[in-house]
Amino acid sequence: MRHSKTGHTLIELVVSMTAGGTLMALAMGLVHQSMTWSSIGNSRAAHDRECQRMVDQFRSDVHRSDQVVNGESKFQLLRGDELSVIYKTEANKITRTEADEDDTVRRESYTLADSYTASFDYSESKNEASLSIRFDTDSYGYESRIDRHAIAKLSRLLQRSNPNTDDRETRNDEATP
Repeated sequence: MRHSKTGHTLIELVVSMTAGGTLMALAMGLVHQSMTWSSIGNSRAAHDRECQRMVDQFRSDVHRSDQVVNGESKFQLLRGDELSVIYKTEANKITRTEADEDDTVRRESYTLADSYTASFDYSESKNEASLSIRFDTDSYGYESRIDRHAIAKLSRLLQRSNPNTDDRETRNDEATP
């Protein structure tokens, strides 16, 4: 009588299980690494959106303002309708407050990622306000760099919405025979 040999030996099973376990361990390492990269990418994208939102709001505020008061830790924009917008910086947090005659109308906070700082400046000669978001890498041994820099002209929207009346009178005088 002959018995046919069906199945695998114990050594073959152990070898195949070891190879499968090794491949699974390598795959888990790659999955973990890709999840880490995804998390880093998502946090950078969120920071980028937050910075862009702050830059857009800053430009809008400057374009609608007609005066600037630049202090050490705060940057104040004054509008003709008795509304003022104050930007305060504390470490990596910027607080924007709209106030109407000492009553807070609206308050927003922008949080920058670690090692980022924001600074505001005003150039009286150019009538421009600027916002700089800087990545300070001193603790990492790299050179510090500006991540974003926004420059906005003061009263830009006010000038567009109220065209100069002298120009209109001149044009009407020229058109009259």
